[in-house]
Amino acid sequence: ILLIPVAAGVAVPIGIHLNPMVAGVAMGLSSVFVLSNSLRLKRLKVYVPTVTPGAVQNAALEPAHS
Repeated sequence: ILLIPVAAGVAVPIGIHLNPMVAGVAMGLSSVFVLSNSLRLKRLKVYVPTVTPGAVQNAALEPAHS
């Protein structure tokens, strides 16, 4: 995210240029992060709360917390 304005040329007047090799490495690392996050999410177990039949009825009778 930080390199997008630099790639657009915002920092050219102060002498900061983005080398195309740096942009390529940043793009590759972005793909690695997306892939690793998707694999990490795939391993998560789905949380399914267990509800006993009496708990739903009792919860409806209790007053709301203020």
